[in-house]
Amino acid sequence: RLRRALGDDARQPRYIETLPKRGYRLCIPISGSSQPAAAQPLPPDAAPVGKPRTRFRRGPVGLALVGLVLLGLVVTYWLTWAPASEDAQERQTVAVEPFTYPSGNEGLEGYATLLRNELTYHLARVAQPRMDLVQRVEDADFLARGSMAEVADGVRLFVQVIDTDSGIVMWSKGLELPSQPTEELIATRPEHLATLIFQVTGYIREASSGTESTDAVREWVAGLVETSEMWQGLGGDWDASLNHLKRANELDPNFVMPPLFLANLYVNRLGGRLRYEDAVGPAYEYTRRVLELNEHFAWLAGWVALHDLDYEAAAANFDYARRIGWGVSGVEFSVGLLLLVQGQLDDSIARFNTALEMGALENQAMAYTLIAWAHLASGRFAAAEKASETAVVETSGTGAYAHLLALTIQAYSQCYGGELDGARETLQVAWAAYGEDFPQAFAGPFALLGDTETAREILSSSEERWASGEGFRMSSYFWGYFHVGDLDQAFVWLIRAIEDREVGFLAALRRSPILDPIRDDPRFLAAMDRLAEIEAVGTPIVSVAYP
Repeated sequence: RLRRALGDDARQPRYIETLPKRGYRLCIPISGSSQPAAAQPLPPDAAPVGKPRTRFRRGPVGLALVGLVLLGLVVTYWLTWAPASEDAQERQTVAVEPFTYPSGNEGLEGYATLLRNELTYHLARVAQPRMDLVQRVEDADFLARGSMAEVADGVRLFVQVIDTDSGIVMWSKGLELPSQPTEELIATRPEHLATLIFQVTGYIREASSGTESTDAVREWVAGLVETSEMWQGLGGDWDASLNHLKRANELDPNFVMPPLFLANLYVNRLGGRLRYEDAVGPAYEYTRRVLELNEHFAWLAGWVALHDLDYEAAAANFDYARRIGWGVSGVEFSVGLLLLVQGQLDDSIARFNTALEMGALENQAMAYTLIAWAHLASGRFAAAEKASETAVVETSGTGAYAHLLALTIQAYSQCYGGELDGARETLQVAWAAYGEDFPQAFAGPFALLGDTETAREILSSSEERWASGEGFRMSSYFWGYFHVGDLDQAFVWLIRAIEDREVGFLAALRRSPILDPIRDDPRFLAAMDRLAEIEAVGTPIVSVAYP
């Protein structure tokens, strides 16, 4: 915005020079007083710089869980891949208005102020590197507006995100809240809302520049928000997300964002709710369309190839993405995952650390989590537990799936490392948080802690849900049966997990010392032979032409 105001040209700058991956600097000398300017007081309505003080304290982060691997990685991955062009580096700005409430209601006044302050704090925290929080509406690209009203069973909060240039409401959300703020609410809702608002505003102008159809943009935004809400445990609906994105694709077939998101959803199997054979066709179809519209989305072809276990095609696409400067830290992250899947664990950890050091890695929480997973898969349980502590903190508030994975790694690290008392505490907390949605994930820890009866009951009931079409990750059943000692069933689920191309499972399958007792079993050797056959087939994905 400053460069436009000065009439400067990014390619031949007179005033502001771009320093790639570092920032900006003035091209002209600065003169003036050598004395520092006196600090100016903030206006009364200024957004707080630090976390607002409240009378609530957050409870301790719950410890551990079980073996869900890489669930939810692809859905948030799109944020990493902004082009490294000058236009793409321009930051969006957002302002948060004070929440409105019925006049004279002092109870709602305090409630509204508390929620707005918490939202502002979390929005400032998650906004980097794509967005700045500003105070004045006239300086903002987008406006977050909230209103509160009393309803029969509590309070209703209605939030809107408005494009200030057009006045169009790009997204709105209604939430039913308790009549009084609670510790749990303050610890979760504002953070979730901040993430949603960031996802709506952080790229929308850049992304929507590829279409003149406002209806297509709004359908796309509705689809991405539905998806994000599913990952964050705020509700949402996979079918609604697909329908919104497909309508956006129909409204403007040349708008690249809808097929990009559709491809990502199918690559990730709708959070594990689709099996490979049901997801692979649409994943290829939408990826081909994306590449037809913009070959610079080579990273997407890389992700499809990786999830189809074609490592050569994945590496070639990631390398092409790096050479054209497309999300450099994101490419490093992707190569780290590719190495992890292939069992090159130390090299993968080095890549993840490099991606974090580069900065601008918006899915850094998953990078920390995968570092912990690599340590766990290599049998370094103390290192895995230490790394998982960081991962648990980093994933807190990022969504149920990401946090579940971090807790899973911490749980298994405790069990394998002999810290059984800590593992029991972890399991108790984790079961309360995730047991209803992911019961099969808990069979392994229950068995490791000696409660094989509960583990078997969980596996039996979970298999009924799986048979009815709720496609939970099959590797969870393998770990459950392996740890209860039922190797016949464990090998059945091992083959199923391999046939379903569960990429996150493969690092442990190749390297984990926990599996050493069965590595000479003919059934294990047959499973590894089948994996090698699948890896040798390759993917039919249409990739870019590599210069």
